[in-house]
Amino acid sequence: MQKSQFYYWIIIVAFSFGFYAKSRIPAQADVGEQSLKVFQVPEVFRTDTISTLLPQKSKYLQSYSPSFLGKFAFGDTLLLDNHWPEDPENDFLYFMRDSLDYFASDGLQLIPRPDIQLPDLNNKNNRTAAYFPVFIPNETRETKLLFGKNFHLHALHEARDSSGNWRPIEYRGFDWCGTGSWSWELRLHPQEYAAMLMPLYRGNYATELRVIFKNGENKIISKPYAGTISYEQFYFEPDSYIKKWFEDSPLSVTVGKFYGSYPLQYF
Repeated sequence: MQKSQFYYWIIIVAFSFGFYAKSRIPAQADVGEQSLKVFQVPEVFRTDTISTLLPQKSKYLQSYSPSFLGKFAFGDTLLLDNHWPEDPENDFLYFMRDSLDYFASDGLQLIPRPDIQLPDLNNKNNRTAAYFPVFIPNETRETKLLFGKNFHLHALHEARDSSGNWRPIEYRGFDWCGTGSWSWELRLHPQEYAAMLMPLYRGNYATELRVIFKNGENKIISKPYAGTISYEQFYFEPDSYIKKWFEDSPLSVTVGKFYGSYPLQYF
């Protein structure tokens, strides 16, 4: 009888411990053994009134911080109205409250679609400049993290130079200072995708381009796509602060501003 009671209490304690442990782990989207959908690029609709968008012409390397369009459930259509699609407050993580160790930032992919032209309504200086969406789908069974600052992600363009090497034509923009400057991590659940905007360029040099996305400790590179740029975009603007900064601290700037990509002018 005593032995039976002993085993009974072992089962009760083990069950209670398991329930407690499960309650302490952040909830992940439970997709179980369900078959996962393969992401399909949605048909994009806009509610803005801008009818004519012009590809951008640029001289020299330029700073850029991609605008974050939001995250969405897999679907056939995407309506963009310059408003956050839903309240994601519960999906943000906070350093003082949450542990990032439960969520990985790997396993994502980039899908650039330069055939879809969009305005960046956050760019008040040039509303007719053409951008295109880069989709970041989560086709895994695990919740992933997106790292950003303000309403921007960390990404830049590379292009092949005349020797066939990949070189940056953009570098990370400077952080905003003062009120409103904040970093964030956002959960991207299975069967959800995020989207960001990249500039659509036109120039006299035909080449391949690709997008590098720095997401936490991970660097994700898209498949190449055909496009045109100005060859001057491989070079620093003379006497610019970024050129002087690079000459003083080439390793620091290469890692921090170019995500490990090597500018043509010095390599």
